[in-house]
Amino acid sequence: EIPQIKGYKIAGAWRPARMVSGDYFDVLSFHDTKAALCIADVSGKGMPAALLMSNVQAAVHAFASETVSPSEMCAKVNRVVSSSTGQDKFITFFYGVVDAAHKKLTYTNAGHNPGILLRGDGSLIRLEPGGAVLGPFPNWNYKHEEIDLRAGDRLLRHVQIQARSLKMTRLFVLTTRAAHWFIERGFAQTAVEALPQQKQLLYNLQRRSKVLVN
Repeated sequence: EIPQIKGYKIAGAWRPARMVSGDYFDVLSFHDTKAALCIADVSGKGMPAALLMSNVQAAVHAFASETVSPSEMCAKVNRVVSSSTGQDKFITFFYGVVDAAHKKLTYTNAGHNPGILLRGDGSLIRLEPGGAVLGPFPNWNYKHEEIDLRAGDRLLRHVQIQARSLKMTRLFVLTTRAAHWFIERGFAQTAVEALPQQKQLLYNLQRRSKVLVN
């Protein structure tokens, strides 16, 4: 279940290339007004990539705290990855901390695809890389950026636009706590059977996530 903080709705979705992958998405809650967002991807696919990413996840959970900045987190995880991987492997990594009390996002992007912040007025801000990928450069000096968050800022609209550009006719969301938020934005609840067959097989009955479609 994805942790939530006051004044924000946090949701996520991903599509692995295979049944097992080296993708990593995580939300770590420090208290009710601050949480960290982590997204990463290992070069390569399948079980080797998944095993390497499990080490990254363990390092993130070991180092994460509200006193560790995103740049410090990247440096620490980078040293762990550098000591345990070959020159042919690397990891793209994004780590950001949402501070609801001060309405700001502090982040470091280590070679990952830029995140996109969509302002309430429709303008876009790309969260560009601020350092090298993890692994090849053990002593890289990472820097973090800080950006103000405003009412109405969102990422959902960009996802919808991207889906339409790929000729996708439906966009599915699975959530345990934020169904009302998606319904307010045009999604409708549907049955698990409406999901593509492959996704039905991956549905976790114990979590009992609501399925919504747009």
